[in-house]
Amino acid sequence: MRDKDKAMLVVGGIGLAGLFTYLGTRAKAAPEGPAAAISIAVLDPGGAPVPANSPLTLDEGVTYTVMTSVSNKTMRAGEPWEADLETWVMAGVAEVDLIPHDIFPQHYLPGSILYFYSPLVIPMGLGGQAGAIAANVFDPNDKLVATATVQINIRSLAIVYGATVTIGV
Repeated sequence: MRDKDKAMLVVGGIGLAGLFTYLGTRAKAAPEGPAAAISIAVLDPGGAPVPANSPLTLDEGVTYTVMTSVSNKTMRAGEPWEADLETWVMAGVAEVDLIPHDIFPQHYLPGSILYFYSPLVIPMGLGGQAGAIAANVFDPNDKLVATATVQINIRSLAIVYGATVTIGV
């Protein structure tokens, strides 16, 4: 092979590598098809957000609200697009379903954000247990397009018997 042919081969290889790099960044910048961003917040009985710590500490015997926000990130031809998405919200502690399955099918406009609210009742007796709140978003073909999880711990309610005996923390 002549030097000129070798040089052309190297230049062609560099050109192809540049093209693949460009196409790879283009694909990452604007994914086609259904896509979403999701976040989970827990609200106390008064409607204020529970301070986010890791894991999130919730009190037994209290009713909370799980607020799930879903943002439509669907793109077609590089432009925001409408989508039909289904959001599932679940929560559990120690094999107890606190939110078995709240399912919210919804039509989203381009770039829209929707909020879903699920009651979360922490029954007595779960103090000291760990669990999670999870939210998943699916497209019409049941393909998972977004997921979020918040780890939770349940704090025992102090039970006072008489003036000097306290059980719990």
